[in-house]
Amino acid sequence: MDETHSTETGEARWTPIASELRRLRSEAGDPSFQTIASRVRDARLAAGVPPAVARVARSTVYDCFRDGRTRMSLPLVREIALALGVPEEGVDDWVAAARSPAAPAPGRPEEPPATLPPAADAAPAEVPAEVPAEVPAEVPAEGPAEGPAEGVPAPVPPAATTHPGPPAEPGPPAPATVLAVIVGCVALNLAGLSFVALTEVPFFLDMTGTAVAAIALGPWRGVLVAVVSSVVGLGVAAPEELGFVAVNVVGALLWGHGVRSWGLGRTLPRFLALNLGVGVACTALAVPVLLLVAGTEPRGPQDQLTVTFAALLGTYVVGLVVANLVASVVDKLVAGFVALVAVSVLPASVRHGCGLLIAEHRGDVEKRRSAPSSG
Repeated sequence: MDETHSTETGEARWTPIASELRRLRSEAGDPSFQTIASRVRDARLAAGVPPAVARVARSTVYDCFRDGRTRMSLPLVREIALALGVPEEGVDDWVAAARSPAAPAPGRPEEPPATLPPAADAAPAEVPAEVPAEVPAEVPAEGPAEGPAEGVPAPVPPAATTHPGPPAEPGPPAPATVLAVIVGCVALNLAGLSFVALTEVPFFLDMTGTAVAAIALGPWRGVLVAVVSSVVGLGVAAPEELGFVAVNVVGALLWGHGVRSWGLGRTLPRFLALNLGVGVACTALAVPVLLLVAGTEPRGPQDQLTVTFAALLGTYVVGLVVANLVASVVDKLVAGFVALVAVSVLPASVRHGCGLLIAEHRGDVEKRRSAPSSG
């Protein structure tokens, strides 16, 4: 059987190798499986392997660290060990030592190196007189522990991926791209503020760009957009309203962590619940700010709702809470679903890995669901 791909024996046989790989990873500072995959790819590229063949999936690397395997790619194990700091001159001894606790019983031959099976399959009756020097590599009694460690080194790296790898994952976005998205998100928030000022609709529309930035770029870049938008927009028009910066910051953190860390962007019901939660949280912060800034005096187009609910409920404060909650929930639903569409059309390097429903290809989402956290 060709060890360049996988070997099929028992589960227990490969458990020691998985355990040793976990120990190596711990000693190397627990790099993520994606980092290890990138190191393997870089080593292959340095060895002259074509880029299309050099790629290796993070989930493939993770599988080598998992107990209970019935198949194991020893060439890939060797590459992972190198990526985790085992020196080149000692990596083959490391592989042999890692697998020795579960070596096959004497008399059962170890799988030979990738270049040997064709010779063994050719014509046994005609070979003995011509290849006496190579017989030890094929003799069962001498092959179990040391044959692969001595025969594999040179051909292993290029042969380890004779099948096409998965499509390359987009790299991180360029700083210029990140800056362009942030500027665009600030402009989107300011456009919403201007629209409300011109039309006097009873909503806010000043956090759509915040939602886009927090989901696509992360919660703290969303916070940056929220602060800049508040200072440029609200601060210039009405400095006393800078108290609403806290409201926008909370929205950025909830959208960013909700989608990217808590998985609330993977389905429409979850994303809907996230937007409702953002609306409620923003109201909880906005009402005290409104009472501190304006007291019980009506202010702004949103007070059309406040006056209506105050008349129905009997008190201005209760009317303010209900009116702000209605306006905030509708506003955050609009902002969230505009962000859903906006993020999905951003460059792949920006939206990749954000965890939003339609922002990634289905294969990326399924791979993320099935793969464990890389820590």
